[in-house]
Amino acid sequence: MPGRHVRRLLEVLVSVTTTADLDRYSMHAFIEAVRHQGGLAAMLSTSGGAQESLITEGAGTLTERLAADLGERVLTGRRVTSIHRDDDGVTLRTTAGAVRAVGAIITVPPPMSARIAYDPPLPPSRTAVEQHTYMGSVYKAIAVYERPFWRQGKAHAEFMLLAHPGGAVFDTTPPGGPGHLCVLVAGAEARELDGMDVAGRRRALLGQLVPHIGPQALAPAGWHEKSWHLDEHVGGGYAALAIPGTTDGYLPMPSAPVGALHWGGTETANEHAGYIEGAIESGERVAREVLRSLGRTAT
Repeated sequence: MPGRHVRRLLEVLVSVTTTADLDRYSMHAFIEAVRHQGGLAAMLSTSGGAQESLITEGAGTLTERLAADLGERVLTGRRVTSIHRDDDGVTLRTTAGAVRAVGAIITVPPPMSARIAYDPPLPPSRTAVEQHTYMGSVYKAIAVYERPFWRQGKAHAEFMLLAHPGGAVFDTTPPGGPGHLCVLVAGAEARELDGMDVAGRRRALLGQLVPHIGPQALAPAGWHEKSWHLDEHVGGGYAALAIPGTTDGYLPMPSAPVGALHWGGTETANEHAGYIEGAIESGERVAREVLRSLGRTAT
């Protein structure tokens, strides 16, 4: 690179975009992901790109409302440990008993679905995807302010943090709501934050905002954070990554049914894989797939 500053910018940009440790991430995989997404600007842009829209009440409200409509048919707190397939359907063994069904849709990322025992075993092509991918590390924080004060002047609240820890900042303020700033740190630097207490993480991240939007950045009314790589059911984010030297984890990842097993998840999307848009696309695709397998047509 022509200079340390430019190199650091590239390091943070690739890290935040992929959540990968750069010393175990294939640049060929990154280039292919950029090509698949239609360019780096499309991946990062909040205007006309993959991150343009905002769910004002939070993405969790999507699943909560779907679950409310389905009622008691939604079973939570039941981690699937094994799936047995036979001529009549599938039996899912869970931590809270067995569930019998005509088929199953598996939407967790391949490294997480690898924790499930399959009987009979999955075909080699599917097993390869599970064995040759891993989840990246990502820390996310939302700083809440009484109002988006940075919008009053010429200050801009979307930028890259190039100090340590490096990361990205996005203005995620809902319409008419309080000011929200989202901070993302990924890769090895995300795991370094795990060794700090909450106050230390806040100082390390918000202190970098002061030169851009002023000292008010240091006094949010609220602070919400999560290290997604510490979540035992998610494993990391944003999507599964290919182990260097393999191509099994390139996007979009394969989603061909295996008998009564169907595969969804953002990794399988043809557009915006790795984003919530890709997850929704995969859900629509696999729903049509299941309807066809049941001899029905989508309405």
